[in-house]
Amino acid sequence: MAIVILFNKPFRVLSQFSESGDKSTLADFINIPNVYPAGRLDYDSEGLMILTDDGKLQARIANPDHKQAKCYLAQVENIPNQKVLLSLSKGIKLKDGMTRPANANLIEQPNWLWSRNPPIRQRMEIPTQWIQLEIQEGKKSPSTPNDCSSRPPNFTFNTHSSFRLVFRWTPSRPI
Repeated sequence: MAIVILFNKPFRVLSQFSESGDKSTLADFINIPNVYPAGRLDYDSEGLMILTDDGKLQARIANPDHKQAKCYLAQVENIPNQKVLLSLSKGIKLKDGMTRPANANLIEQPNWLWSRNPPIRQRMEIPTQWIQLEIQEGKKSPSTPNDCSSRPPNFTFNTHSSFRLVFRWTPSRPI
């Protein structure tokens, strides 16, 4: 039976189990052998990570060949105008080429977000705005937009193998 863990990665935690200096890693929160992240979040990002011991499922989620859309909600400094949103929807030129087009929308702060530690800093002089950004890796256009901001995530796994779901929403102690 495969193990699937839905983990809310805290701010300032590396998306890996191996040590890296004095930075916190997944090993500080998850004490289950032979599970690996299906994707990653940056050290200074927080949010849902899926971990599993099922290599095929991990590849299906993380490998760009499967073109899984990923939806991000972010609080950004300043308020993006329509020109900025349009440029995201056309793709942005980076050093290594054009990004794939993204679905980008301004949204209200979702009412289902968890408390943060440390809390998101409030900027007195700089306005902030929440955005929803859906991206896919690959060369074809992105899928139909999915409004992931209006509800907490619902998770459905279509897999032929059985699995055990270990769920942890906000880490307060290791699992």
